[in-house]
Amino acid sequence: VNLPREYSALEWDMRKAVKEKIGRGRVEVNVSITAEKFGLKEEYAASSVKYLKKAAKKYGISPNISIRDILLISGIMKTADAKKAAPLAGKAVKAALEGTLKMRQAEGKNLKADLEKRLNILSENVSWMENQHKPSIDAYMDRIKRRVSAATGEDSDTARYEREIIRYIEGSSFTEELV
Repeated sequence: VNLPREYSALEWDMRKAVKEKIGRGRVEVNVSITAEKFGLKEEYAASSVKYLKKAAKKYGISPNISIRDILLISGIMKTADAKKAAPLAGKAVKAALEGTLKMRQAEGKNLKADLEKRLNILSENVSWMENQHKPSIDAYMDRIKRRVSAATGEDSDTARYEREIIRYIEGSSFTEELV
């Protein structure tokens, strides 16, 4: 939570509100408070100018001071009353947090729908691959039996068929592609 220095007393309440609403993730809150009427803090400006002129004389620097120089002095401008601004700032942060939560919920629903769609597609593809795999194993087994029978003239060497089929299955498994 980033607040103007004059309102640093509000920081802990705002941090607490953010932590209560946002359980995880990183959230940055920048609060700026402006007064309806603004102006210089006259006494502070006068003493600052006096000090700057004294320092300029002491260090041999030109004593020409412009309004720009004065406005660059931290805290020189009148700001909104912190007691009046606190409830408004609290309401603004609360509204921003509620908007953030609504946005997160909507994004979560969209992500869920997208993931479910993708899971359905994957499930369909796995089913298709499983259906394609079994007939190819059966066809390969028949082909092996024919080749072995043609080469040896024997039909009964089941152990050899099984070894060849195991080699084929190991080489044609699509499990790796699913992971």
